[in-house]
Amino acid sequence: MLKAAAIISLLTLILYAGCRNPWMENLVDPLIKDKVTYTVTFNNNGGSPVANQKVPNGGKASRPDNPSWDGSGDFGFVNWYSDSYFTTPYGFDTPVTSDITLYAKWSSDIWDVNYMWNHSGLLEFATQKIGDGGTLTPPTPTRDGHSFGGWYKEDSCVNPWDFANDTVNSNTNLYAKWEAVGTETYTVTFESYGGTNVNSITGVGSGSTIAIPETPKLTNFIFGAWYKEPSLTNVWNFASDTVTDNITLHAEWIPRVYTYDTTGDGIIINSYTGSDTSVTIPAWIDGLPVTTIGVEAFENAATLSNVTIPINVTTIGANAFLFAPLTNITIGPNVGLGLDAFPGNFETFYDPDYDAVRTYTWVGISSSWTW
Repeated sequence: MLKAAAIISLLTLILYAGCRNPWMENLVDPLIKDKVTYTVTFNNNGGSPVANQKVPNGGKASRPDNPSWDGSGDFGFVNWYSDSYFTTPYGFDTPVTSDITLYAKWSSDIWDVNYMWNHSGLLEFATQKIGDGGTLTPPTPTRDGHSFGGWYKEDSCVNPWDFANDTVNSNTNLYAKWEAVGTETYTVTFESYGGTNVNSITGVGSGSTIAIPETPKLTNFIFGAWYKEPSLTNVWNFASDTVTDNITLHAEWIPRVYTYDTTGDGIIINSYTGSDTSVTIPAWIDGLPVTTIGVEAFENAATLSNVTIPINVTTIGANAFLFAPLTNITIGPNVGLGLDAFPGNFETFYDPDYDAVRTYTWVGISSSWTW
């Protein structure tokens, strides 16, 4: 009996020791394996420290915030890899079944990623510097009265950024999507009248502004602006107009008879290639106000007799209309006129202090302009 008891005690001790030994876990008690934790070590390779993680057997490691470069030179973080040769990016949805080390890869080709608030004119929420081909760890913004709906590739929030698979290969802006909480929400639809499709904006909270959508395109035409009504009377102001119902905005199209550039927050018209006798110069191009008529812009307008200058225009360059056979000029106040901007010494008859739009008519018999 004593000998049998000794053998039993010895077997019990061996079994207990086996429970403490990882290679005997499956032999002793399969449930023990579920209680084992493993260590995920992050080798930063010269970057800022990243804390190790303890992960239960079969669990998944959490992707840490991207480290920053702490060494000499200038490098951007790319991704975490399973091997020190950087051949296999680590997938953080992979179950952890042993102790592992992950290796940070860095690149000297660096891109800026700007996370944009995307409401009320606010700009960057955060900026990250990312190595070429790198992946992102997103920040999470908050906004009173709204829930955060993720980061998108455009301010109209159509295509979400896939943080698991999308990589950064250029300077990039990402835009926050917001959905109002506890308030009525509406849809804004864009009617492009034959132009390229513009996606609707959904979930707009009552009283909210909307982001400027992608500019549509139409062959042989220039996009003007988005208007509140089909008659194209009132331009939608994306900075201040708010949504209080389901609405449709309407595209304005302008014949492609102008060349132009962006200058500051406006448009300068450089030339006119049309042949109409009467022209109303567009007030908006590509969603921006037309503010300047360039030097000699209408020098080839040999048939132009009537021109209407939009109220947005504040400057007309020298010789802009000098060679056009104008008989009627409709123009607003406070426009700066360059030398010989119009024929017939118009600048001597123009009253910039008159506080409304006025039409000036050429009186050939007296070589003067009147109104």
